[in-house]
Amino acid sequence: ENPDAKAVLVNNPTYYGICSDLKKITEIAHKHGMYVLADEAHGTHFYFGDNMPVSAMEAGADMAAVSMHKTGGSLTQSS
Repeated sequence: ENPDAKAVLVNNPTYYGICSDLKKITEIAHKHGMYVLADEAHGTHFYFGDNMPVSAMEAGADMAAVSMHKTGGSLTQSS
């Protein structure tokens, strides 16, 4: 439907804490030659525990935007 699309943008997790299946999304996107960009502003903590959902980078995403000050317990200036 959008043959000129170059990337998929995923908001993960949503504001309600719902996580996408990033591994599957990344697999499908890469199969079609597309980049995967993840907005992980509310999922910064995923990187700090084995009992957390998979992070975007661990799932194979090409880019993840994180905001440590939103969910990581740091000052606003750190992001």
